[in-house]
Amino acid sequence: MKTTLQQIIEFQCPKWDDLPETPLFNSQVVEYINHILYPIMNGEKAMTSTMIQNYSKWGIIPKIAGRKYGKQQVAILIIIAIYKQVLPIDQVKKGIELQLKRMTIEEGYDIFAISMEQAIQQIIISTKKKTLYPIKGVMIKETTEGIQAVSNAFIMKLLATMIIEAGGYDQIGEKDE
Repeated sequence: MKTTLQQIIEFQCPKWDDLPETPLFNSQVVEYINHILYPIMNGEKAMTSTMIQNYSKWGIIPKIAGRKYGKQQVAILIIIAIYKQVLPIDQVKKGIELQLKRMTIEEGYDIFAISMEQAIQQIIISTKKKTLYPIKGVMIKETTEGIQAVSNAFIMKLLATMIIEAGGYDQIGEKDE
């Protein structure tokens, strides 16, 4: 089932404190990430067990203790699920490493979550209102420009896909009203 504008508008990216405290098995991580990202994935799976195993093998996510994934791994997997939609996976890895040199995973993840919600507010809300579609200038900090650029790119890509699938800009949202 394809994403509706209303689902995107209502999407709330979990903040660090909202992520599961209890470590999860691979299948639970897949279920959790697919559930929370469903509103913005336009019918595509955000994560699979194989993807998680590959990201672990490639060193993109921190090593796990035992067979369960903790909060850090889940946070990075959520970021990967979004960023891989607009960047090659090697660039996603470099971006995550760069951000983690500047701040903690907790800080970086919360900036990511807020950035996703801001991108939705700035890009999708005006589309739902059927108004002119200006993209407002965004004030960003030097330490977060990459996060905000990718968040906006992801939402713009999602919007472009929806426009094409709907048969034009003026048709977006016709089925969800």
